[in-house]
Amino acid sequence: MVLYVDGVIFTGNDDYLIEIFNSVMKKEFEMTDMGFLRYFLGIEVDQNENGISISQARYVNEVLGRFNM
Repeated sequence: MVLYVDGVIFTGNDDYLIEIFNSVMKKEFEMTDMGFLRYFLGIEVDQNENGISISQARYVNEVLGRFNM
């Protein structure tokens, strides 16, 4: 589990336990399940049958754009 200000990311290899954890968290806290992680703190996440890859291309392009580069 990762917690950053108002964002929470959790994962695991047991779908049943993930659902239990999600249910308990929803009972204790006001939260929305946004599905699979796609972008968090400047990191793009791609999850598919081949595995998980991460990239900061979007973030780098945003920074370059701010400086007209």
